Amino acid sequence: MRNLIFLGMFFLFSGSLKGSDCKELSKIDLYNSAELIFLGQIIDVSDSVYFVRVDEKYKGNLSDTISGMIEERTIHPEIGDVWLIFAKKMENDLIFVDFCSGSKSLRFT
Repeated sequence: MRNLIFLGMFFLFSGSLKGSDCKELSKIDLYNSAELIFLGQIIDVSDSVYFVRVDEKYKGNLSDTISGMIEERTIHPEIGDVWLIFAKKMENDLIFVDFCSGSKSLRFT
């Protein structure tokens, strides 16, 4: 059941990605290039790091809370946001979530 929910969200929120600096990536390419895929809520944000409570794990080994780096080419989440995140692991136990990763905020406003 959990995988069906993931697949539904994946197809609903991630069409082919296009951007000025991103090449067009298919859903399969987005999935294959990510080391970690999960659904989580942003619980804290500073100038250089954000913290995510992992609610659903879809790919990779994750702890219940994970931290991500904030740089020019990364996502800039806000506290309380829920994200479907496609990430790469960094050596310093942080995740890297590039604008071109396929990650999506699930905020409905």
